[in-house]
Amino acid sequence: ACTEISKTDYSTKTLDELQIDLGMAMMPSFQNHHEEIEKYFNVDFTDQKAMQQIGTQIGLKLATNCPAFLKLMRDKSSDLAGMSGAKPITSVGGIVSGTLSKIVPGEVTYFVVKSADGKMEKIFWMEYFKGAEKISSANISKPLKISYVEKDMYNSTLKDYIKQKVAVSVE
Repeated sequence: ACTEISKTDYSTKTLDELQIDLGMAMMPSFQNHHEEIEKYFNVDFTDQKAMQQIGTQIGLKLATNCPAFLKLMRDKSSDLAGMSGAKPITSVGGIVSGTLSKIVPGEVTYFVVKSADGKMEKIFWMEYFKGAEKISSANISKPLKISYVEKDMYNSTLKDYIKQKVAVSVE
């Protein structure tokens, strides 16, 4: 999917064209791995809602592993907000000040900050943000000030969406 997205110029695409093109970029993967996807996600390809959830998970994977997809999301963020009915991010959800305790790499990386009152705050690293270079092992136990927004993220264990802090800048 990343290779297909990298080949296309989305700058002049309408939202409908963008949505169709992104679906078409994922289609070869769906076709080539049909049986594995059905088995892994325990779904039937005729279940539209389940397929949308799989598309969302693929989108999250692309967001962490595909620079072209990340650029597309950044460039079209205000347009894409209208697709889901969500509002574009216009303000910061909050600020956490404390020391960087640990960085947990993975498909979706997060880091933990210990605030002055001893509370451990988990903050997700979903996209590039100002000061991202400060989130490194060299800065463990050093003070940071993190601005974040809260986003609803799907938790497969709970089978529900929960609010999570997502970093937007670090000082």
